[in-house]
Amino acid sequence: MYALKYSLIATAILLFLFDFFAPAAHAQSRVSYFQLANRAIAPPIFLDYHTVKSSENDETTVWFDFKIPYNTLQFRSSGSGTFASETELIITIREGELPSGDRSLSTSFLDRIFWTQRVTASSFDETSSTDKFVSGVVKKNLPPGTYHYSVRLRTDGINRDFRSLAREFTITDRTGRDSRIFFSSVSDTPTEGASTLGLGRAIPYAKDFGLFFMIPDGVGSDNLRVKVFEAERSQSEVTRRDLVFEQAFSSDDLFNAGKIEIENHENTQNVVRFAGGDTFSYAYMTIPNNRFRNTGFEVVIFDGETEIASRAFQTLWIDIPRSLLNVDVAIANMEPILDQDTFRELRRGNQQARERKFREFWNERDPEPERYFNPLMVEYFSRVDQAFRRFSTPNTPGFQSDRGKVFLRNGEPDRIERFFPTNAPATEVWTYGSRRFVFEATTGFGDYVLRN
Repeated sequence: MYALKYSLIATAILLFLFDFFAPAAHAQSRVSYFQLANRAIAPPIFLDYHTVKSSENDETTVWFDFKIPYNTLQFRSSGSGTFASETELIITIREGELPSGDRSLSTSFLDRIFWTQRVTASSFDETSSTDKFVSGVVKKNLPPGTYHYSVRLRTDGINRDFRSLAREFTITDRTGRDSRIFFSSVSDTPTEGASTLGLGRAIPYAKDFGLFFMIPDGVGSDNLRVKVFEAERSQSEVTRRDLVFEQAFSSDDLFNAGKIEIENHENTQNVVRFAGGDTFSYAYMTIPNNRFRNTGFEVVIFDGETEIASRAFQTLWIDIPRSLLNVDVAIANMEPILDQDTFRELRRGNQQARERKFREFWNERDPEPERYFNPLMVEYFSRVDQAFRRFSTPNTPGFQSDRGKVFLRNGEPDRIERFFPTNAPATEVWTYGSRRFVFEATTGFGDYVLRN
């Protein structure tokens, strides 16, 4: 069989699926693929803050690093098939702790930071894109104290308040434990900085990332090491679980530079870089997140046996294949690659039994069992999503159509040819090496059937 690009498809995401979506799956056993396809995975705005001690005075610079997907914005036609959105992000900073009740009742107003931008889209489809973003960064210098902030987005004159983004933070007379740790994309040249991850306080699932550590004054560099724990985070504390990674910094990981700054490049990417000079000492390490499962973690820096810095994070799988949000939907969408006996067996039993058999099926076909991320399984269920988008008609979801089933089993054809003969149905010919599949149109709405 020309086959699933790897050979069938496997399981790493599974632990993500069962750790985080099992409760929802139990509560929604009748959920459909169509409901999952319309479920929002990513938040409407990704926003993170970073506090960096200034070398000039007692104040600390707070950097707000954000990324906004186009589908969050309101666009209007600007002529010639293009669209524009007049966008303003407003971050309001207040003194004191974040109120536990109605956050709008806080009266300890300190300042507002404004970011404005005219965002353009080259097509109507682009205005609703979840893959295209506008990014930016703003900053505020603050003395030691406790603060909280709220976020408002004004786009094309419409205000939206994002209460879930409100956060509390504390600035001490020394840089705090978590503010000494910066996450970034992987960098081959750490002294030149790296792009921010752009997921707010989250880390992309199954992708390695960079860790910059600002070494405190008076701490030597000989005994510094990193430990990463699986962790659960409540509002006020982090509970560590299993140790999943440990590594010491080497001499090659250490360098001196100026203070950390964050700058924006052409409204598409925010970058961590270093000001001139060598005032501060840093260490850099690549964290092998591709080996971790999709859950919460805490990264901890030790000087010998003494813990000197830590930062919690949650992984986020933005482009998770939608079938994997519900085990029953996932099993149902495996029918095109299964014989009937296997398909019936996977569907038997209670919720726990179906989950176990689903997991076992893909574990047996995992091409990279040393990782939690199973590329074969992800490939297959990504094809389900693609088939739904590309081949659905008013009569049939794409993955149940003849073209969809061929696509699920064989992937993208080497070549697709379309023919529109006179007085005969339109045809599509898909070629995979020496194999050909001929589809014939049956309606005027994109329905095709396999003829040979």
